[in-house]
Amino acid sequence: MNPVILVVEDKPLLAEDLLDRLDTFGYSNILGPFKSAELAIQAIKDQEPDIAILDINLSGKMNGIALAKALIRIKQIPLIYLTHLEDLETLENSMQTQPVAFLNKPFTNSELRIAIQNAENQLDQETKSPYLIDATEKLTDRLFIRNGKGKIQIKLDDILWIQSGGGETSAVVVKERHHEGKLPYTVGFNLNKLEERLLFCPFIVRSSRFHMINLNNVKRIFSDSNSTKNKKILEIADQEFPLGEKYRKNVLDRFHLI
Repeated sequence: MNPVILVVEDKPLLAEDLLDRLDTFGYSNILGPFKSAELAIQAIKDQEPDIAILDINLSGKMNGIALAKALIRIKQIPLIYLTHLEDLETLENSMQTQPVAFLNKPFTNSELRIAIQNAENQLDQETKSPYLIDATEKLTDRLFIRNGKGKIQIKLDDILWIQSGGGETSAVVVKERHHEGKLPYTVGFNLNKLEERLLFCPFIVRSSRFHMINLNNVKRIFSDSNSTKNKKILEIADQEFPLGEKYRKNVLDRFHLI
């Protein structure tokens, strides 16, 4: 067995050392290393890993535990955490993801090897189980949101944008309701929580402090003529959205610009 092992470690020297150890053990099918959760999530759209080795204390908006939660929503895989001694709250939070091992830095070759072998054993057991429910079968082209007493289905392609509704709410604007002049759907999550919950959807991204947009529905990108800083504007349906400086590179890098 030569599993695909995802490696996420934001310290370059530690990441290189980890890759050297894995190579010594005979593991050549490595996805990474990645220095942030966001980069790792982008990569697994093209190749799903079998095992994940994640540093808990990652730089960026998401730590290793948040990344793990995003991963297992896409595919149930064995998780190995790399960490220094953590506080009790962090450890309890990490246990929600049911990791196969914690490796306290600095860890030995034997500790790493045993952790990976345990992960492979878990993979073997899941493969043999006739009752395994594959998480990859979860529908990834739609979601359900509360509407009255029940929940209504929304196709992700139909979402135009999502805007902050103030406090802990957001407004989801979809094609049909927008074209008919109807109010958007209101959901009980702020944009930060929605951004985390929609990580499985690569084309709905944050564009500003107050908006997430559907990249597939962007009709035009142009510069703000009233700005001296070459600010960019995105046009979706009949609305214009200023592209926040913090989010500009992540959004524009997703388009082929010629």
